[in-house]
Amino acid sequence: MRGIINKWFKSYLSGRTQVVEISYLKKKDNLRDKVQSLPKKIEHGVPQGSILGPLLFLLYINDLLSHINEVKLVLYADDTNILVTGKNEKELYSKILVVTKQLDGWLCKNDLVVNTIKTVAMSFHYSQSAQLKPNIFIQNLKITYKPEVKFLGIYITENLNWQSQIMLFNNTLSKTYYIIRALKQTVSTYILRNIYFAHFQTKMRYGIVLWGR
Repeated sequence: MRGIINKWFKSYLSGRTQVVEISYLKKKDNLRDKVQSLPKKIEHGVPQGSILGPLLFLLYINDLLSHINEVKLVLYADDTNILVTGKNEKELYSKILVVTKQLDGWLCKNDLVVNTIKTVAMSFHYSQSAQLKPNIFIQNLKITYKPEVKFLGIYITENLNWQSQIMLFNNTLSKTYYIIRALKQTVSTYILRNIYFAHFQTKMRYGIVLWGR
C-alpha cells in the first residue's frame, strides 16, 4: 500500500495510547469501583475493538504460509494450526524441530509473542501404545499436550473419537427441540419451520463440509 492509502493507515495507527482498567470490590462498603493505569503509547498492534483490527492482523500474518515448510497450515481468522506428520518418531521429531525453528524466526522478525496458555499440542493416534508426544518448544517455552481441543466450535480428540461433540450436539439440540415442542400449540408452522432451520438444522450441518471431505 502506497501513496494516500499508506498515509491514511499511518494516520490511523500512529499517536495512539491505551490504558488498563481493573474493576474491584471495596471491602468497606462492598461497592464496586474501577482503577485505571496511566496512558501508554502504543508502539505495536492495532486499537482493540476496532473494525479494521482483524483485517490488519490478517494482512500482517499473511506471509506465514510462505515461511513454514514441509507441513500443512490451517489458518482461520486469528487461529493458526500446524499439522506435522511423520512415518516414525525420528522423522516426526525432526520435522517439529525444523518447524519450530522456522516459526521462532518468523515471530521474532514480526515482533510477535505466542500465547502459550492458549497454544496446545495434540498427538493423533489409534491406540495408547502408538502415542508419540515429542517435546515442542516455541520461543523457549514448552507447549502442553491436551487430549481434547475445541477447533472452530467442534471438539476434536487425540483418537478422533466424536463422543464429546455428540454430547454437545445432544445438549444443544435437546434445548431447541424443547422450544419447538413448547411453541407447537401457540405459533404457526411457518415460525416453527424457521426456528428449526435457524437453530436445529444449522447446528446439524455445521462442520460437515470441513470434516466430510
